[in-house]
Amino acid sequence: MKIFNLGVDEDYPEYLQRKIIISNMIGMIIAFLVALPFVFISLIFFPPLTFLPIVAVPIALSTLFFNYVRLHTLARIVISLVPVCLASIYQAYLSNKGEGVTPGLSMIMLSFSFVIFVIFDFREKGLLIGMSVIMLFIMLSMDWLNDSLEMELDTQIMVTGLLAKMVIVISIVSGAGCILILAFQNKEAEKKAFDLVKAAEESKLKMAEQEQELKDNLTKLEARQKEEKERQWANEGLTKCIALIRNQPDLNKLSNELISFTVKYLNANQGGLFLVNEDNPSDVYLELVAAYAYERKKYLEKRVDIGQGLLGQAYLEKQSVYVKEIPENYVTITSGLGTGNPTSLLLVPLKINEEIRGIIELAS
Repeated sequence: MKIFNLGVDEDYPEYLQRKIIISNMIGMIIAFLVALPFVFISLIFFPPLTFLPIVAVPIALSTLFFNYVRLHTLARIVISLVPVCLASIYQAYLSNKGEGVTPGLSMIMLSFSFVIFVIFDFREKGLLIGMSVIMLFIMLSMDWLNDSLEMELDTQIMVTGLLAKMVIVISIVSGAGCILILAFQNKEAEKKAFDLVKAAEESKLKMAEQEQELKDNLTKLEARQKEEKERQWANEGLTKCIALIRNQPDLNKLSNELISFTVKYLNANQGGLFLVNEDNPSDVYLELVAAYAYERKKYLEKRVDIGQGLLGQAYLEKQSVYVKEIPENYVTITSGLGTGNPTSLLLVPLKINEEIRGIIELAS
């Protein structure tokens, strides 16, 4: 109910917000479940005392007003002390000199005395200790009040009969109300704590998702950058090849310069350029016209028949061939450390209008 939230401010500490709500609830309980019934009881049985519960109703409800105007400390002091004081005075008038307190009223006063521990937090030590001292003083003053306040009333009905039972019921209801309020607040606190934990888990999950999304985007960006770098690298190589072709009219020199540039640009170890020799239509073969870093034996093998070996296969299939399991003695790489078989071989057909005009062989 919104009325219980009067005076609650989100800027207040969490515990203070709960205590304000509790004080509003207790004010309503005392006003309507304790003071108001005693107005009717007093009117019927003890008319001279009617003014006490009548005064108690607006005082109990003033708690909501004080909380509303941000006087929450005053509101809690009022609802802690005034009901006990009024109940003590009511009890004193009903008790003849030398007589003890009536059971029903004593139970109501006892429930009122516990209110301070319900509406003040242990973090408010000063207020809690001060209110406890005042409450103890009121309790110790009961005998003095009983002897000081006298009124000619028939109080036997408060000890025996239906009214005594009604007062006991009212005291039980008021005490149970305070307990239920505490239970309700504890449940709300647990729910809020659960919601906070859930929100933290969701936030953690969301952060993990965002982190993963960031990683994915970074991976995509790196992939695009890599693709762009490779594209630029390929375009630069193509541009240089075109420049070689334009600047070198001699086919033999162009072939040597082209295969030398290709091997170096691709960081390969060696390579050869084979062109299709169709001088004799009945004897078409692949002829090695330029080589880079081939050993002498390989360099002497200038002719490769169509369909022979990997070169002949690439010519017939009109597709590039990339192999890592190179036939033994197919080609060797010579360096200052000796000779050895390459680990990979790439054969790329040179096409003009889907017709094979040559093959580039690269080994690494």
